[in-house]
Amino acid sequence: MVDRIVDVAVNVLHLRDVTRSNGLVVPAGVVRGRVADRVVIHPTGSHPEKMWRRDKFLALSRALVRRQLRPSFLVAPEEMSGWNDIATSRAKGTRSTRPRV
Repeated sequence: MVDRIVDVAVNVLHLRDVTRSNGLVVPAGVVRGRVADRVVIHPTGSHPEKMWRRDKFLALSRALVRRQLRPSFLVAPEEMSGWNDIATSRAKGTRSTRPRV
């Protein structure tokens, strides 16, 4: 997919300085696979019309818990308002089947 985007940017749009990098850098000390049962879910995006509804993400997280996995939602600070109830329940120590935010 990235190759197709780069190809169009260079050959169709004639853009300069096209890069495959998205600028994300893994922080030092992060060990891949350290938490083997964790599944990270990023439920938001720049195109709301392409996103699942909140209840579908919550259903997915419950299904993952039933399979002995640990879902964690990854959201930006400005997106927390839509997921604050989950984060608050985690802070109060509610472990159960609640996903991690």
